Amino acid sequence: MARSNAAIFRRVLLYVGLTVAAVVVLFPFFWMVVTAFKQPGQAFTPEIFPSNPTLENFRRVLSDYGFAKYFVNSV
Repeated sequence: MARSNAAIFRRVLLYVGLTVAAVVVLFPFFWMVVTAFKQPGQAFTPEIFPSNPTLENFRRVLSDYGFAKYFVNSV
């Protein structure tokens, strides 16, 4: 059975809408992960991927700010 052009157009429009919605929903998570690897002061630079990725932010959160204690208190 051949589908009508209107049905194909609706399906394409649906997939385009779902793709746009997925990008809108997932982009903040992508930005959060990429920003976590940037150096301090580099979060709002126009480059998306950090030039010198670092784990320093993770070290600071885990050791300097007592994240483990706060995490245990929240569970």
